[in-house]
Amino acid sequence: MNGHRFLTLPTSLKPAILILIILTMIFAGSSSHTKDKSFSGSWFFWFTIIIQLIFIIVVIALFAFERERSMTMGRDAWPIAEMAYSTVFGIFNAINIFIVSGWHSVASNPSLPVLTAVSNFKKF
Repeated sequence: MNGHRFLTLPTSLKPAILILIILTMIFAGSSSHTKDKSFSGSWFFWFTIIIQLIFIIVVIALFAFERERSMTMGRDAWPIAEMAYSTVFGIFNAINIFIVSGWHSVASNPSLPVLTAVSNFKKF
């Protein structure tokens, strides 16, 4: 296991992204809606954020054990694969920002959806 890889850029950003994903989940999970209304698009938000969480944990584990080439079938195309999944997750996060900002009007504590949208924006 090589922990020194996480001390240099861009690998050091992967644990930071994991922390932002966890914070986003905490902020979104702790916000509640009023009794007569519900959050629209919450299924998409939770689906994409859980996929991102699982994927970044796998990527961190592969980098820790120096096995990231296994995701690209042994080729040296890891930067291309990383750009591809970062683009997809960036698009998901852009959509999630609009979804979560819509939660502001029906939330019982309107500041938590704002914090969720801000933490989503920082990952983007």
